[in-house]
Amino acid sequence: MQGILAELDFRLAQSNWQGREVNTIFFGGGTPSLLDPKLIAAILEGVRARAELKPDCEVSLEANPGQASREFLLGYQAAGVNRISFGAQSFLAKTLKNLGRLHSPDDIETAFSDARSAGFFNLNIDIIYGVPNQSVAEFKEDLNSALKLQPQHISLYGLTIEQGTPLHSAVARKDIIPADDEVTLAMMQHGIERLIEAGFEHYEVSNFCKTGFQARHNLAYWNSDDYLGLGAGAHSFLRSDENTARRWSNVSLPEDYSKKARATGRAESWQDALGRKDLIFEYFFLGLRKRSGISTAGFEKLFGLAIDTAYPGLVSVMCDEGLMVRSGDMLAISAKGLPLSDSVVENFADPIF
Repeated sequence: MQGILAELDFRLAQSNWQGREVNTIFFGGGTPSLLDPKLIAAILEGVRARAELKPDCEVSLEANPGQASREFLLGYQAAGVNRISFGAQSFLAKTLKNLGRLHSPDDIETAFSDARSAGFFNLNIDIIYGVPNQSVAEFKEDLNSALKLQPQHISLYGLTIEQGTPLHSAVARKDIIPADDEVTLAMMQHGIERLIEAGFEHYEVSNFCKTGFQARHNLAYWNSDDYLGLGAGAHSFLRSDENTARRWSNVSLPEDYSKKARATGRAESWQDALGRKDLIFEYFFLGLRKRSGISTAGFEKLFGLAIDTAYPGLVSVMCDEGLMVRSGDMLAISAKGLPLSDSVVENFADPIF
């Protein structure tokens, strides 16, 4: 905790971070629900003593079912946390085992019940599809189980097999066969249809919410807003002007982070300078994740040029092919283009200016 507050002091002493209201706080990465609520309370008290929090500041905490007791949830609520994100992933024991998760399906239901009794009424649940050996019927069962818990927000992610993980090794050994692309696409399409049918707004590629419950913290990323990450392995982004920005991350080992942050107030492991071309591409790369898309007028105001100037003819071609749609000032990826969104966005990697 001392390292986090020391880093915050260091950043707030810089003019770029001064005078800003805090709109969201997110306790994530690793398993923050293992932390004693007293520590979460102390961190939040330290932030409040140093910065102005908006009256409706969204304060989220990631939690694993089975690892966040009702007592801890009560403590988090008392500390000022007002949103919990549960990494459920699946309600089927077989799928949880394939994902290497330690909790059981019953743990998920208990976690939601405990959170509600602790006073939380803004709850997210993460569900994963495209898991090896997972059928479309099993995924439908997962979605139905999630909906029965009546969350305010659902994050629906296609499985990414990361290098260096046990699952990646198992796939490399051919002990596990990755899910078929057509099956994964069928799951994705069913998930979108089922959640919209259930009254959820599909506001971002992988995220759905009831009215008024968008994840404001994540929206800051997709809107290319500045954000300050504190702690081991935390990432930050700071725009200097429309043409330059800096992104950096802290060292990942907690012991190293704490030692460096307490000594100097900073513990960066790497940084990257972004130029005009990078920022223009990120405007599309991140903004087009939103189902509402990006503002063409907003782009022109920020960068001083029109989209059709930066990408001559590209948008017209994408719209003619049905991969993108225009609606007034907004430009978005279409329902047809959604499964191909990565390929669509890649077309914006090389702007002319």
